[in-house]
Amino acid sequence: MVVAIVHSGHDAGSLNVSGDAAMLPPPSLFKGVIDNTSSIAASLGNGGLGIDSAAYFVLVLASIQWLLIIISHCVLQRRYVKPRPFVSRPSEHYPRVTIIRPMKGVDMDMCQTLESSFQQTYPSDIEILFAVEDPEDPAIDIANKLIKKYPKIQAHVLIGQDNVGTNPKINNMIKAFARAQNDLLWI
Repeated sequence: MVVAIVHSGHDAGSLNVSGDAAMLPPPSLFKGVIDNTSSIAASLGNGGLGIDSAAYFVLVLASIQWLLIIISHCVLQRRYVKPRPFVSRPSEHYPRVTIIRPMKGVDMDMCQTLESSFQQTYPSDIEILFAVEDPEDPAIDIANKLIKKYPKIQAHVLIGQDNVGTNPKINNMIKAFARAQNDLLWI
């Protein structure tokens, strides 16, 4: 139930009540409360610092603070963060890269994930080595299709497992690490 008490003027007799009037005490009980609130409102409205003025003051202070933060951020960015110049150099100056992709089973987006290795925009030559443990793994078919789709990129499927430790993924990738022709490896 919502009860709204509206005070119109300084007379307690002119009290307007909306809502369930049967639930309210007699208006004579509100006389002291109404007189006190009207005197507080009158003192705030007549030259005193009102709630609205305080809210605007806090809002202005907060706005100034955020403005100072933004300005200081821009100054720091301009002063201390230097843009790196674009270096245009021939692809022979970039090191060659070998990408090692361990595979086991077929995932939902495996074809797109593996194809992203072929679509690299690295300026030098890349070599892609797919490492698979089981010769019957269905991931081999996906890798072979991608190798046929991108014949200009050097890519191979390596099958087998070398037991060098307890981690099966490392055991799967070690043959690709040994076969890599480049010093820079991306896994």
